[in-house]
Order: sequence, then structure tokens, then C-alpha cells
Amino acid sequence: MKIGRVLLLTLALVSLVTMSVWADDVYESYKAKPVKISINGNEASDSSLQLEAGKILLSLPAMKDTLQALTKWNENEQSLHIYKPNVHIFPFQVSKKELVRFGTVFKGKYEFFIETQVDNLQTDISSLKINIVDPFGSTVYGYIYEDQLKDVGQEFWLTTEPINLDFKHTGKYTIKVYMKHSSDSDYALVSEKVIRSKNKGE
Repeated sequence: MKIGRVLLLTLALVSLVTMSVWADDVYESYKAKPVKISINGNEASDSSLQLEAGKILLSLPAMKDTLQALTKWNENEQSLHIYKPNVHIFPFQVSKKELVRFGTVFKGKYEFFIETQVDNLQTDISSLKINIVDPFGSTVYGYIYEDQLKDVGQEFWLTTEPINLDFKHTGKYTIKVYMKHSSDSDYALVSEKVIRSKNKGE
């Protein structure tokens, strides 16, 4: 009876030591630590970024806006598809029957349009959204295209209705274009353009 207990204790101790060594091996193999990453001078907030075996692992959410691409996960194939369309943004005013494109304005009210050119779109989308964000991060204009996207194909142009916007602050106003695959997916930033607002005389 005592021999049996001793044998059981010995086996238990050996198992614990073996498991401990195995756990250490696993830890050494997959040892990782958080690292900071800066994208265009802005520190990414995603905490899952890690350094592993001398390699930097970047999470997709942290890189999403930098990629400016649509992503689609296929659960059956266990594969990630990335689609990077060409998206060009042209803000312009109509003056004396001419189109006047602009990237700098003085503080004040303006009426203008935004023309968006899209090509090399290798996937279907259900929605395209245009936002204008002021220097403090507030959205001061927003519009969503849905019906206009039916059967547009890989290349198309979109022009907004007249936009009346008061550039109240100096600094960067950013036009952001987003797309999404379907109604139940998230918007992905695919392009942006800066309009700089300044005081007269600068």
C-alpha cells in the first residue's frame, strides 16, 4: 500500500516537472512582449502588437487605416483577402463656369463639391461614405452612397451635391472616403485628402 502511494507521488512529481519544462519550452518558443508602433507619427492604440523571435507582429486593426484597404476574412478557407482600390478625391468650386480645385482656404463659408474617382476595385461594395473631419476630429459633413453603387463595376466616378461648409478653425480639414462590403460589415478607410484652412494674410 505504501509502495503504491510512493509510486503515485513519484509519477505525479515527474508529471509536474515534465509539464513545467514543457510550459517553459512553449513560453520560450512563443515568448512575446508588447511593443509600440508609430504610423505617420501617430502611435497605434492596439495593444496586441508584439515582438516575437525578432519579428514584429502587427495586428490588422492597428494597420487598417494605414493600409487604406478593404479586408475580408473567409472562415471556411481560413484566409484573409485584402483589396486595395485606387481612390482619388477632388474638391472643387464652380467659378465663372470653370472648375476651380482647391486644397487651401481662408477661414469662412464655402460652397463646393467633392468628386471621387474609383478604379481597380476588385470586390463588390454595398456602401461608400464621405466624411469631412475638422482639425479637432469632429465630423462636420457626411454623406453615404448606396443606391448609386449598383452595377458600377471596377471603375466609377461620384460627385456630391453642393456642400456648404463653414471652415471655422485654422488647420487641417480631412476628407475621408470609406467603403464596406455589406450592410453587416464595418466601414474601411480607403482614401483621404486634406484641405488646409488658414487666416487671411498668412
